Amino acid sequence: MTFFARRRAALSALLVLVFILLAACAPNPALRYEDLFDELDIGERCTDVAYHVQNRQHSERLRGQIHAIMDDLASIAPKDEQLIEINNDFIDCARLLEEAMDAYAAGDDALAQKKYSTAEVEYNNADTALNAYKRKLAKRRQNGS
Repeated sequence: MTFFARRRAALSALLVLVFILLAACAPNPALRYEDLFDELDIGERCTDVAYHVQNRQHSERLRGQIHAIMDDLASIAPKDEQLIEINNDFIDCARLLEEAMDAYAAGDDALAQKKYSTAEVEYNNADTALNAYKRKLAKRRQNGS
């Protein structure tokens, strides 16, 4: 084998090793989703909207904030089936907050409280599902499968 052939083979092996290391270091889809979720400040914005809805405040500005949250969640557009379901649950939470706001505005406190409570449960379930999925993917990566 000539010098150039050995050098070329060594370079090829090095490139394969680099790609393997990059793949191993890449965050799993659930971590990427959570990074985008945090970057868009979805959690804090949902908490803020929920506070206003619970205090029976309603306005077009608040409705706009709810729609902005739903739009931002839709913009994440995960490809992973599990993350699509989790993302849809977060979107449903925002929709339920809007419905609670509308119910309070219409004077139906019982319906509003039911929608608000359901939104709260939906958010917590989605957050729990995301954390469980992150652990599952991390464990799968750790086990090498």
